[in-house]
Amino acid sequence: MDEKERNYCCLLLLLSRVGLEKLRQLFINEWNSAGGFVPWTDCPQNGTDLLTKFTPLPYERAKVQSGDTTTWDLSLFVKALLYSAPPFVPRSKTALFAGLKCLIDTRNTLCHTGNGKIESAEFDILYADSCKALSLVGALPSDFKKVERDVKQQWSEVLSLVKQCASQDTDILQGLGIINSKLDDLQRGVDKVQLGQEEILKQIQNLSKPSTCTSKDAEEDINNHKEAITKQTDLLPKGPDQSRLKTDDIFTNLTVYQGKQKSRKEKAQGRYINLETLFGTVYANNVIKKMEILNNRDKHNTSN
Repeated sequence: MDEKERNYCCLLLLLSRVGLEKLRQLFINEWNSAGGFVPWTDCPQNGTDLLTKFTPLPYERAKVQSGDTTTWDLSLFVKALLYSAPPFVPRSKTALFAGLKCLIDTRNTLCHTGNGKIESAEFDILYADSCKALSLVGALPSDFKKVERDVKQQWSEVLSLVKQCASQDTDILQGLGIINSKLDDLQRGVDKVQLGQEEILKQIQNLSKPSTCTSKDAEEDINNHKEAITKQTDLLPKGPDQSRLKTDDIFTNLTVYQGKQKSRKEKAQGRYINLETLFGTVYANNVIKKMEILNNRDKHNTSN
């Protein structure tokens, strides 16, 4: 989640968690102060009474008629407060009227943001104005600090928190859907990388295990390689100038080489037994070590 997306979520959290709670309490207080109807208890009778004073949009009517303000969004609270007849917050209350207008304008800005992002310059203005407006309806600095702290959490935690707070505002949730879709794609990419890393670790662990290859397995492996070389050499052109080295010759040479290596080891072992018999184990070990040093030095000089 980048900075612009966090700006978007920060404003959503401010309006949905702090704003909805304070506006709901303001509406109920103003309703009860106005009198003329039963106190507001979130019952259908409250909704029926409100419809005599306020005309909602067609898609808002069911929520108003239910009287259950826990399902209302910020837009519906502000409209009921400003545009009832008579209004619960008249224009004569200049600061509060302007503050409520600011809140609904900010909410509409978020709804019309198609990519779920708010530029930092615009965010600074919207956030400061919204905090000022919410202060007029009872919000405290601690409420704002909690929003600022929560929005710095892991993106999955932020999204979960905002979705929960804004669950009754379908327009707001559309913008969140864009961010959520993008983050889901990122998470799938992370999951693929983790699976790849796990597979690599398994391969490394398999390589580090001791070999269980038997002499029979080694013989079968040699035969398989022999067969593979035969197939490859059979595909080569058979011109008069081409080498006629046969596969069996290759393995014969390998066998001779391995035999030579074995013979050298046997000779060395024989020398050690003779020395040990004549002079003892310690002397034999010292002589063998000196011979190995000289032998390695000869090999080094030869390679140079």
